[in-house]
Amino acid sequence: MHSPISTSYLTGPGRAAFTVGLWIRLARRLVRGAGAGPATVRLWRYWLRESRLSASMPGRLVRHRGHVWAVPDLPPLDTVAFLECMEREVASATGHGTPAPVTAIVSITGRCPHHCPYCYVDATRRQATEPSVDLLEATIAGLATAGVFTFHFSGGEPALRADDLVALLGRCVRPERHFWMLTTGTGLEAGHLARLAGAGLSGVMVSMDSHDLAHVNRVKGGDTAWDTAACTMRQAREAGLLVAVNAVIGRPLLEEAAFYGFIETVGGLGASFVNCYAPRVQDQSLPPELAPFSIAEHRTLDRLCHRCNASSVPGPLAYTPDLWEAVRGCQGGRSFLYVDPAGDVRRCPFLQRAYGNIRDGNIANIIDKMQQDPDAEVCAGHRMLTEALGTGRRR
Repeated sequence: MHSPISTSYLTGPGRAAFTVGLWIRLARRLVRGAGAGPATVRLWRYWLRESRLSASMPGRLVRHRGHVWAVPDLPPLDTVAFLECMEREVASATGHGTPAPVTAIVSITGRCPHHCPYCYVDATRRQATEPSVDLLEATIAGLATAGVFTFHFSGGEPALRADDLVALLGRCVRPERHFWMLTTGTGLEAGHLARLAGAGLSGVMVSMDSHDLAHVNRVKGGDTAWDTAACTMRQAREAGLLVAVNAVIGRPLLEEAAFYGFIETVGGLGASFVNCYAPRVQDQSLPPELAPFSIAEHRTLDRLCHRCNASSVPGPLAYTPDLWEAVRGCQGGRSFLYVDPAGDVRRCPFLQRAYGNIRDGNIANIIDKMQQDPDAEVCAGHRMLTEALGTGRRR
């Protein structure tokens, strides 16, 4: 077995120098597009915004395969694709542009052997006809033309179509595009991850909600769920993939020692990122430890993640989106969109309104319809937080 590709962290003076260089490259790009005067004004106005994307820059950055990453939802920071994302961000924040998705969650199947009570795929969509590789290729091309750079293959369990994913990546990989697979690890056979990495997959986001094996197995309804996830993380690192963890955080992990114990555990398994999600009620009732959070509990999780990321000590970066979006505005349909297992294009997995179907063949029209919606949906969790914080959906 070959040695895994190492992942390291950019900290201290190295991180500071990289960040300064990034701002210089962005400024030059804006000057070329708008001229020195307007570019300076826009950058200054952007810098003064509390909700600017750059305000959440962590105290360390992830280096992997020659790229520098801050978060799996965006392209690497050293790429032209990221600079374009930032140029759009500045334009939108200063009234010179309209937000456009840079990330797409693309469901390739509704099938999954697990029965997680918080799953956002309902029973009807679990039975939906799976999109063909040809249709998925056309969808990715359409989304890329519309400005999407980062693609998250989701489900159901996308690993059940691992061979199709290898074929799809072979057709779709471009230098400016980055692909991730969201998985529990179920269905992955020996060699799948190496072939996916060879075909151009950037990384995997593995579902693991806790370092408590019994909790993970109970929630997912399988005796080997935790072991499968842990094995997948190790094998992904050995295959040279970046590893992130998607965790629905239960109340026991709001205790500081438990939270950082979880971060340390998944870091030891190879994770560079941990996406921490508050529980949301879906089709099934939630167990008490996964009941929706109060405002105070949201604040606790946000504080734990912030402390984790502020440090320059190497270890996984942890993110939670809820309070960030409450200040910045719901990002569904703005910075990301969702294609469900039936092919319907929606703002977010937690919002039900569809703006078209990928089988219609015109992604640009679907996104335009989404952006022009005068009465966009907002989920109950986001509404609760914006009311509590005195913020609202920002356009």
